[in-house]
Amino acid sequence: MKQNENLEIAYRKCMAEYEALGHTTINREPGLYITSHHAVWKQGNDHVKLCVVFDASACCYSGGSLNDTLYVDPKLQ
Repeated sequence: MKQNENLEIAYRKCMAEYEALGHTTINREPGLYITSHHAVWKQGNDHVKLCVVFDASACCYSGGSLNDTLYVDPKLQ
């Protein structure tokens, strides 16, 4: 992102919005789960269209993932 200033600005703006809405927090201390993420973007003529993709199936230091800890309902059909 350091090589593309427009992408970095759009990414920081998007992550700040997620934090302001309470969808995410910055982890200041080691915790149980950190959800990895990356930016998917498309450069337009005068703008950057950006989506941040979170990967809850990525393994953490304990070997499990956030998805591994979620409750799975029985199949309905």
